[in-house]
Amino acid sequence: VQTCALPISEGELSARFRLASFFQAPPTQIVMSLDRAYSKSRYADFSCIATGKVRAVEGKQALVIADVVMDRWKESELAEALVKAFETHKPSVFVAEKDKNWEDLHDKIKNIARTRNVILPWFHWVTIKNEPHSFAKRAKKLEMPLNDGRLWFHLTSWADAVKEQF
Repeated sequence: VQTCALPISEGELSARFRLASFFQAPPTQIVMSLDRAYSKSRYADFSCIATGKVRAVEGKQALVIADVVMDRWKESELAEALVKAFETHKPSVFVAEKDKNWEDLHDKIKNIARTRNVILPWFHWVTIKNEPHSFAKRAKKLEMPLNDGRLWFHLTSWADAVKEQF
């Protein structure tokens, strides 16, 4: 397991968590992302589905993470969870890594959505470089948006779990 601490204090991170009522401006776009884990073992990483709403916050365009679902799912369960999240949040864009079996996951999602008449977002599958320190480099990209107010989180039932992951 790779770990890396963001160069942001726990207090600075906690300051970016606010009740939903703090975010007054209507969203201009809803996006969803997936960080997939492959094991269901007790100590494995979680797969994480995050839903963000792009909106103005304190005079800046920001991404507000409005929902996070984390679990250790089998691939079929993950596809079900994603379709449920698409149905609930209606994102316009979905972003995930082009990892092993991404095409199979995409096909499962499309099949489940078709049977439930769920409209799918635009899928953006991203190629990720697996080189030394690549995880740390990706995590470091969150530092500036957190520091300058372009990344916020709803303060809700999943907030402590998200902070723990940071």
